[in-house]
Amino acid sequence: MWHTLVIMGLIVVCMTGCKKNSTHSPSIISELGYQPSLSVDTTGIIRVVYGKGDSILLSTSQDSGKTFSEEILIDTLHGLHLGMSRGPQISSSANYTVVVAMNKPGDIHAYSLEHSKNMWTKRVKVNDVPRIAKEGLSSVASDQLDNFYVTWLDLRQDNRNKIYASRSAQGGEHWQENVLVYRSPDSTVCECCRPAIAVNGDKVFIMFRNWLNGSRDMHVAESGDQAVHFNQPVKLGDGTWKLKGCPMDGGGITVYKNGEVMTTWRREDTVFINVVNQSEQKLGSGKQSDITSYGNNYGVTWVDENQIYFSSSKQPMASVLGNGSFPAIVALNNMEYLIAWESESKIMSLVVPGIK
Repeated sequence: MWHTLVIMGLIVVCMTGCKKNSTHSPSIISELGYQPSLSVDTTGIIRVVYGKGDSILLSTSQDSGKTFSEEILIDTLHGLHLGMSRGPQISSSANYTVVVAMNKPGDIHAYSLEHSKNMWTKRVKVNDVPRIAKEGLSSVASDQLDNFYVTWLDLRQDNRNKIYASRSAQGGEHWQENVLVYRSPDSTVCECCRPAIAVNGDKVFIMFRNWLNGSRDMHVAESGDQAVHFNQPVKLGDGTWKLKGCPMDGGGITVYKNGEVMTTWRREDTVFINVVNQSEQKLGSGKQSDITSYGNNYGVTWVDENQIYFSSSKQPMASVLGNGSFPAIVALNNMEYLIAWESESKIMSLVVPGIK
C-alpha cells in the first residue's frame, strides 16, 4: 500500500515502511562493549565512550570515523550502571571533553579531558546529595564556551524520581548546586527512561518521559539562564500513551536551524520526530531513537526488530544499517553522520551520508 510521508516539509511517496538497505558495511570499534555514546569536538575528533563490566572505555577517530584508536581505560567504577540506556555519557566543547558515569549506589561521577593536555582528571561527583540517582539514567551536553550540563533522575527528599540538573563552568572539573527541573504532581516521573539534554547559548532544553494521569508522554523543560531556572515543561506530540509500566525508552533532542528544538521519541510501537510546539511526524515502527543536527539539517536513528535505521532531513527514506540496538548518532558536518551501536556485545559504527 502506498502512502505519503511528510518530514519537516519534505514529502516522499513510498511503499509502506519507507525503508531500504544501506550499501555501506559497519566497522567494529570494540570486540566487547556496551552502550556507546558519541561526541565530536570543534577540530573534528570523534570520541566514543562505552562500558565493559566496571570499566569506562574510550576510543577516538581523527579521520572522520573511518578508523578508531585502540581503546583506553578512563576509570574503573565499581558498580557501573550499564545496559538499557544506562552507561557512560560524553560531550565535547571547544577545549574539553566530559564523560559522566553513574554507579549502582546512586552517585554521578564526571571525568574531564582538557584537549591541549590530553590527560583525564580523576573523577569528581556531580550530585550534591549522596546516593540519589539509583536508576542510573543521565545525559550530558555542552556549549562551545566550555559550559557542561548534566541531567538525571533523582530520588532526594521523598524517594520519588524527579528531574534534576547541574552545570559546570570549568570544563567539568567542578559542578554547581543541583537544580530541580521538574517534580510530577502525580508523585514521580517515568522511572526507567533516560532524560535527554541539548544546549543553545544560555538556553538549556531537557526532554523526559513524564507520568501524568496514567500517561507516559514526553515533555521538554526549558531554561533561559544556563540551568538556574526552568519553565513549566511542554508536552510533546498530539496523542497520549496510557501505560501501566515503564517503557524504558527515552529519546533524543537537538537544536538546529534558528534555535528550533527537534526531538525524537517513542509512543507505543511508533517512533516520531517532533519540533517543540509543532505537530509530531511519524518515522515508523520502532524504539530507542536518537537525533543530532548540523546547521539546517538533522539525522535520526532508531531500532526496529533488531535492525538499526537511519534517515535525515535530506534523506527521509530510511536506510537499514545492520543488526543491533541502542544506537547513538552525531553529525560530522552538514552532509555526514556517524552512528554507533551495540551488536552481539560488540560496538559497531558506520559513517552515513545525509543525502543520497
